Amino acid sequence: MQVRADRGAGFRFGLSVLGLSIGAMFAAGPAQASDAIFTVGSYPVDAHADDAVAAKKMAIADGQKAALRSLLKRLVPVTAYPRLRKLQIARPDQLLSGISVRSERNSSTEYIANLDFMFRPDGVRQLLERENLPYVDTQAPPITIVPIWLAETQPIPGLQADAWRNAWAAVDIAHALTPAKLEALKPGVHADTVAALAKGDTTMLRTFAGEYGGEEHLVAAILVPIPKERKLQVTLAGRDAVGSIAWIKSYRFDAEDPGYAIELAAVVSLGVLEGRWKASGARVQGPVRVPGTDQIAGQINPAAGASDTGGGDVRLSVEFRDINEWAQISKRLGQVPGVAGIDVVGMSGRSARITFTYADGVGRLAEVVPQHGLAMRQNAAGWVLSGQ
Repeated sequence: MQVRADRGAGFRFGLSVLGLSIGAMFAAGPAQASDAIFTVGSYPVDAHADDAVAAKKMAIADGQKAALRSLLKRLVPVTAYPRLRKLQIARPDQLLSGISVRSERNSSTEYIANLDFMFRPDGVRQLLERENLPYVDTQAPPITIVPIWLAETQPIPGLQADAWRNAWAAVDIAHALTPAKLEALKPGVHADTVAALAKGDTTMLRTFAGEYGGEEHLVAAILVPIPKERKLQVTLAGRDAVGSIAWIKSYRFDAEDPGYAIELAAVVSLGVLEGRWKASGARVQGPVRVPGTDQIAGQINPAAGASDTGGGDVRLSVEFRDINEWAQISKRLGQVPGVAGIDVVGMSGRSARITFTYADGVGRLAEVVPQHGLAMRQNAAGWVLSGQ
């Protein structure tokens, strides 16, 4: 007997990638808590059993568990993922409000379907709050994504020109933290403009947006295949709800299944946009308590800046220049022996406020972090962590 639930058709890789890029450059526009984000749409399930009825039952049971995990990763900042992985959920069905079928087919021993799993917002929030996990339940203002396939001169055998758009269409952008709609490339967009955007040239953003009526939140998702190197280069260029973005990433692909890499690229790209929103100052919910105190992290006065809360509990500010530096600082701090339980309790622009435990106190920590490529200093508000 075999059971399998995977993300297939654009979701094979799960939504753990949603926190790959937890960085943001600019303040975001207004947003509101939304129940839409508590739906995981078009989730593929596939189960084999002794008969069709048993296969369907197993596919749904396994699928709802995996879909709930995907939802939690959608809501929780990447810095809390280690704690999320330890979370045990005995009855995910108790958090469901409904299931709808997008498509399904079955045989005498197999059930295959694409399902929408709708979870109860109050139940999911209560779960996260009970586990002291921070989460974001505010959707960003909608954006328009223009998938562009630059494969005219370097086609990939076995792939059609609409493969990139189809990969985006399979991603659940309607229920994302950064909801989006897809638009086709306008005929008036010059090839030189697209080529410049593919290289991350943000000087062409106004020209590009002009073809879409000056739309405020517009992102070109450009895929450039490099068959000789078996690579795909993906660029996100434009402006989302956080601010300007010029993000480039390459993916290796298997010549026998290049579509797999294209699906991954679409999922990761959505993860980048959601990660930016989660780190942009979007409202973080949940009773995230400062370790060793009775304080709720969300009630800490941002103006208080960084401080040592005493007794091995540390609260400080982090300064960074961009998304990459934030990721590096987070990783390096987590590698300092004795540092545990890092939580992000607030973030804006190019700074963040974090809490964690360190038994030897903040003074000793300031002496240790330079060995890990970090620096600490004190100002009028307290301690500040940065890269060297």
